[in-house]
Amino acid sequence: MSGTPGGLPDRDCFQALLHTRLHGSYAQDWCWYSLQPPPFFADDDDGVDRPSCRDAPMPFEISAYAVVDDSQIWISTSGADTYSYDIASGAWSKLGNWALSFRGRAEYIPEHNLWFGLTPDDLQLCPSDLTASCELRPPVLQDVLTDVNRPEDVTLTDASIVPLGSGQVCVASFFLTCPEESIEDVYGYALDKTENFAVLEGVKLLKDGWAQPRMVKHKSEHYVFGRDLVIPL
Repeated sequence: MSGTPGGLPDRDCFQALLHTRLHGSYAQDWCWYSLQPPPFFADDDDGVDRPSCRDAPMPFEISAYAVVDDSQIWISTSGADTYSYDIASGAWSKLGNWALSFRGRAEYIPEHNLWFGLTPDDLQLCPSDLTASCELRPPVLQDVLTDVNRPEDVTLTDASIVPLGSGQVCVASFFLTCPEESIEDVYGYALDKTENFAVLEGVKLLKDGWAQPRMVKHKSEHYVFGRDLVIPL
């Protein structure tokens, strides 16, 4: 799906990659097929007070999404609430006037029936039970794993979650160094000392009986990319 389908999405903004027989042939191959676009524009005039375009420059930008029960795709937008796409029927439905409390994709961890995502503001790891939500009540974050050891002279630019199985995930965080003091060459010109680097950190979710789940950090690795731009997938 396009990350910014717009107020009146075209028929190609939401597609599925299927391995099927080609039209007019017995051969099979991977092909993109257009699906029913999200109904954001249909609910834009339903009388609900929403932020103006000046407050939300891209009101239909997708802010968070997740796969639920292997049968639905939930998506939240900056100004159009949360919707569900039923994979079997191809129908859209509105879940509520609230947004998922994540940024980007949330990953389902079957061992604990929870979804792991990243907080919108500071990209901290947090779990949530999406099935506990309803039309009037959004899913609630259960805990936030804060990074207390983050240096002050770096800027977190992006982060991603990779499921590892057995209740574990890898958090890939991407940083940019921001040195306070500038360095000059022999001619007095300022040198660019910024560097891109990534930190890969393993995290495991532990749960003892009915107690609140807790997240435990494991081994982490640091990779420096120098001045090369790193674009997370």
